[in-house]
Amino acid sequence: MRPLRALIVDDEPLARRALRLLLADEPSVVCVGEARDATEALELLKKLEPELIFLDIHLPGASGFDVLERSQTDARVIFTTAYEEYALAAFELGAIDYLRKPFGSERLHLAIERAGLQAVAARQATAAGVSLGERIAFAETGTRPLSRIFVRDEGSVRPVHCNDIVRCEANGDYVVVHAHGRRFPVYLNLGDLADQMDAERFVRVHRSHLVNLDHVASLTTHDASRVAILMKDGSQVIASRAGTQLLRRRYHPLSPS
Repeated sequence: MRPLRALIVDDEPLARRALRLLLADEPSVVCVGEARDATEALELLKKLEPELIFLDIHLPGASGFDVLERSQTDARVIFTTAYEEYALAAFELGAIDYLRKPFGSERLHLAIERAGLQAVAARQATAAGVSLGERIAFAETGTRPLSRIFVRDEGSVRPVHCNDIVRCEANGDYVVVHAHGRRFPVYLNLGDLADQMDAERFVRVHRSHLVNLDHVASLTTHDASRVAILMKDGSQVIASRAGTQLLRRRYHPLSPS
């Protein structure tokens, strides 16, 4: 995949320089410009059309939030700020990450990885005829395994804690996340999502199903080689033969005597 074209927006020269030096070691990103204030940011967003923005919140002339609202850019946004109290507002505006200064190369790399994942997902969604407004933001706290994901919900972005996810189901080019009695589509491959979840809690019991063991109500025999999984939300999943073997290793009463 070609490098993402990035714009740095920060009123502090030292902060811009530090970020530019960190980005020099990231082959998946190329810095195409820098802005010192809201006015310059709006001009460069229109002129350069970057795919990724590193955006400070407190800027001369207006806030980083104002810049986003005025520009209506489609670029992915990573907020870079010294303040922690604006994180929820940032994610509600669709930010993919929120980096608190000072941050290092490892934390920045995780954010850029996520930006790349979203770029791939967005291109797949475009190829499938999905509009920008229907694309789902995917982000988390920067740790492995994931502790939460951010999903777009009726025009805003909200966090869904992985503890609250009942199960995930593959559906064509996207995954349906079942949580809080709702269905949230996320444009990622189920295998990619499963790789980032807590393996002690989430088990891929079928090529199309990933279940949270904390939300399993009961297991019953479906046939000679498969089990049926009843989830606490009332839904049911039939495990594959391989998935059944995984569950038998977790639930000893299911193991043959």
